[in-house]
Amino acid sequence: METPSGIQYLGKTLDDLPKDQKFDLILLSHVLEHAESPVGLLKDLAARLSKGGVIYVEVPLGAFREWMRLKEPLTHINFFSEESLFKCMREAGLVPIWLRTGFVWVTHGRNWCVMAVGKKEGDGEGKPYVRNRFRSTEEQMDSLFLETIFAIGKVWEKTAAKASHK
Repeated sequence: METPSGIQYLGKTLDDLPKDQKFDLILLSHVLEHAESPVGLLKDLAARLSKGGVIYVEVPLGAFREWMRLKEPLTHINFFSEESLFKCMREAGLVPIWLRTGFVWVTHGRNWCVMAVGKKEGDGEGKPYVRNRFRSTEEQMDSLFLETIFAIGKVWEKTAAKASHK
């Protein structure tokens, strides 16, 4: 298979890259839930951000019944809410400048995910998270809205499955 123009293989791990190599954008999509040390990984990646660079993090909303729906529960070793992702990023020296939960497309269907964009602390170019608060883990676990959407999704899946067998 031919490599697309402009794409360059950099290595299997961060250790394969020169220590001084910096990036303007780092995408971390559905990785932290698998990481042995999410804070450690974010710290290592934050050190690779250029001045003004940002990191995008997306994880399943694990505080809301993710553990009940996993097909391979041993692969997800961390479960996140807005609160825990915010705190994880702060502990790693990142300032979350945008954070939200949404129902987004992930490989095989739509799932509730927590998404955040962060900058290195002290970068000076990013304002702290503007919504002034995140939803706590308890709020997200007890969400009547999410509970209703989850129930509607289950009914929809069963209806679609029955319709496809006709």
